[in-house]
Amino acid sequence: MKSIRKSYFIVFILIVFILILSCGKKEKLYTIGLSQFSSILAADDAAKGIKDALTEAGYIDGENCKIDHKNAQGDFATVQSIAQKFVTDKVDIIITVTTPCLQVTAHINKTIPHVFGAVTDPFRMGIAEDTDHHQMNITGIATFEPVDEIIELIVKVLPETKNIGVIWNTSEACSEANLEVMRKSVELRNLTLKEITVTNSNEVLMAAQGLAGKGVDVIFISGDNTALLAIDTIIGVGKENSIPVVTNDPTYVEKGVLFGLGADFYTVGKETGKLAIRVIKGEKPADIPIQKLIPKKLWLNNKVANDLNILFPEEILEEADKVIE
Repeated sequence: MKSIRKSYFIVFILIVFILILSCGKKEKLYTIGLSQFSSILAADDAAKGIKDALTEAGYIDGENCKIDHKNAQGDFATVQSIAQKFVTDKVDIIITVTTPCLQVTAHINKTIPHVFGAVTDPFRMGIAEDTDHHQMNITGIATFEPVDEIIELIVKVLPETKNIGVIWNTSEACSEANLEVMRKSVELRNLTLKEITVTNSNEVLMAAQGLAGKGVDVIFISGDNTALLAIDTIIGVGKENSIPVVTNDPTYVEKGVLFGLGADFYTVGKETGKLAIRVIKGEKPADIPIQKLIPKKLWLNNKVANDLNILFPEEILEEADKVIE
């Protein structure tokens, strides 16, 4: 009888010991590496949409997951460091916002599941042949800016336009894609495109002044992260020289852009987050087609138009999602 009681006692002690160890051991949080290139409004909106989608699905940062959100502040070398750190840390999934982050991360990471958003054209970077055939560990959302529609709007709002100026960084695949469309679009309308390239945002002031010196009628910034980082500078040069500035990001209309037609990147971010959730729940990126999504919105700035003696046609005012007076 004593031996039986002793055996029960030993088993009891072992159970208590195991329970104590279990309680003391912290469960590893699911880690999400979120990388964005810079704090341009589109990237910030997309990142917020991603986080909101995760939260709404029950993935709470610090509770049942860890979101390691890194911002490269417009520096390509930092993008590379961030991607390398995510790979070294063996995060469970990588989510990238903007084309530069996709470009760099796709090259460095070949195994960790990777979902991208706020990207113009992933098909020209070697990661995808088409929506169904792409790098095995990657899927995401492609949002090609409505470049030709902006040119058409320029012609309608500014019918005297002959020369359109553009500032862009040749290192950004998104800008290169947009420029190809832009060149064809202006040629079809017998317009002239005057281009100045930059390598970083510090060169944007001189580039904008250069376009003013070339006598452009309007400056069009089309999804270039480097130029958008210095959009206030471009708007300032435009104001000094009575040159309207237009973009493919409507949110910059509040900063002094004449009009903006482009995607609602918060919505793009939420859909990117939903794709990431599918991967988190077990779907393989290779089995998820790349989606094309352009939730367009048109914003106009009537105050800037009045300052420049520009009158928006009634049909365009009726089409606008927002008019700033």
